Amino acid sequence: MIEKRPRPALNGDLHQTWPGKRWYHKPGPWCRTKARMGRRGAMMMLLGITYILIGYGDASRPVPDIAGAWHLSVDPLVRGLFWAATGFVAVAFAIVRPHETRPYPWPVAGRRPPVWWNTDTPGWISLYLAPTLVISSFARSWFLALVADSTQIPLPGDIHSWYNAVLRIPFVLIVLICSGWLENPRQGCRP
Repeated sequence: MIEKRPRPALNGDLHQTWPGKRWYHKPGPWCRTKARMGRRGAMMMLLGITYILIGYGDASRPVPDIAGAWHLSVDPLVRGLFWAATGFVAVAFAIVRPHETRPYPWPVAGRRPPVWWNTDTPGWISLYLAPTLVISSFARSWFLALVADSTQIPLPGDIHSWYNAVLRIPFVLIVLICSGWLENPRQGCRP
């Protein structure tokens, strides 16, 4: 029988290793945060902070005059607070998320939550709200302008609103793509 050599004790220091094993670096604070949040949480945090900054910009700049865009008739401070609130919800659900181990408490007793439900689902839903409302408002303005041009009925609309709607579509696409990501199983931080 061949005896195995005992492995040296690591004593909590990941710099030490034994022969034949890969060298691991000592995890820093960012590595621990990334391992805790995962890539979905990191992306949700980034988008949430972006939405907070967009809300600040909406609240502090003058309102553009685009006919038919109903969201521009709302007070800029309320519009900015809406963007910021959706961003804060996303940041909160990105920070507090044991997503792959425990499902979010489902309100119906005795039933399991749906497959798509996760602890970070409310954060992803909040990231859909603000850009979807803005896209629908600009698309409505563009549609009213098209109808007014073709029927000669005076409707409030702007023919160039399609451009503003298209500029907001990447927000929805990024949320759609990132919310469908699966988390990798937790692994040690590697160089």
